[in-house]
Parts: sequence; structure tokens; C-alpha cells
Amino acid sequence: MKRVRGFSLIESTLSMLIIGAGFIGIVTAFQGSTQTSLLSDQTILASNLAAETLEKILAQRDCNQSGCGYASTLTSINTTHTYNYNPVTGFSGYVITSTALEVDPNISTGTDQFLTANPGSGYARVTVQVSWNNGANTISLVGLIANY
Repeated sequence: MKRVRGFSLIESTLSMLIIGAGFIGIVTAFQGSTQTSLLSDQTILASNLAAETLEKILAQRDCNQSGCGYASTLTSINTTHTYNYNPVTGFSGYVITSTALEVDPNISTGTDQFLTANPGSGYARVTVQVSWNNGANTISLVGLIANY
């Protein structure tokens, strides 16, 4: 009797199912890594937008022209909302909001978080918040400015 070499229909079908399942796993992993990479890029962009806004706030506090200085900067942040952008020019999915709260530098208790409100203290805790994806993602940058 002559022996025939090759695969049966069942063996071929099983091997195609196994290869197909592996391919689906690879595609799913690729999609997940692509989404994670996109979120990382968006977070870096949001961090840079927050840092840029905080730098603008510090520049206004430090400039030597009228409309500058500590008190003027606090007014720009909390009253006129100069640093709030919805949407950010050139980045339509991003929204920037900034707040300033004058705080008490309570040094006697050790490490201070600058959370206790104290109007007129000469120290302000500035928070710049950037959100994107309709508020689903948010990043905050907090700084301290002083009236010196």
C-alpha cells in the first residue's frame, strides 16, 4: 500500500484557527500599545502647556512695567482669567484653567503644603490645570509665587 503524505482537512483547519487566534492577539496588543502611546504623547503636551502657562504667570509677576507685579498677577489669574484658554490656540482639544490662592507659610509645623488660605500673606499657591478629551484626562501643575 502506498502512503500519502500531507495534511488532512481537520489538521489544516485546526492550524488555521490557531494561527488566526495568535494573529488576533497580536493585533489587540498592537492596538493597546498604540492607545497608550497616544495618551503618553497627549500627557507630555499637556505638561508642556501647563509649564508654559506657569512661566507666563511668573513673567508677569517679575516684569517691570505697569500691570505687572504680585497683586496684578493675582488679579489676572482670579478675576480677569487671563490665563484660561478654552480651547488652547492650536490645540483645540485642550483647556487650561488657572487659580491662585494666597496661603499661609506656616513654617513652625515643619513641612508646609501651603494649603491654608491667608489673604494678604504675600505667598500664593498657583495651580494650572490642563484637561483634554472632554475632561476625561487632566494634569495639574502647582507653583508658589511670592510678593518680594
